[in-house]
Amino acid sequence: MQITKFSDIALRVMMAVAHDADRLFGITELSTRFRVSKNHMTKVIQSLIGEGYLKSVRGRHGGIQIAKSPSSITLGDIVRCTETTTRIINCKTADCPLYPECNLQGILNDANDAFYAALDQHVLANVAKQNSELDRVLNRSD
Repeated sequence: MQITKFSDIALRVMMAVAHDADRLFGITELSTRFRVSKNHMTKVIQSLIGEGYLKSVRGRHGGIQIAKSPSSITLGDIVRCTETTTRIINCKTADCPLYPECNLQGILNDANDAFYAALDQHVLANVAKQNSELDRVLNRSD
């Protein structure tokens, strides 16, 4: 299972804002930190704001910050809201001559379910918890 770059960025942003929950982050700062274009970062952040995971604070000293408790957000929640499809394969729309007799769809659906079940076992608070190494990585100046 491979997640999209969009979901990858969303997970990293959520880790950063959860790690330093009282701080406001700017889009330029985050796009520089994660080496992503400002345009792409803006799309990711807008999506996370729309889903209620981030909130935007306007004004000269504004930015974004986490909107929910990191202990109430699973990694599965984040990936589900940022992936355009949550299924590995959708045999009903594919031009597969084996459908509906093929057993592959059930196996892949089981694998997909296991992937999300594993992500659901981990809350954002645990992966973003304070530690010196994560502090160093998130606060370095490149």
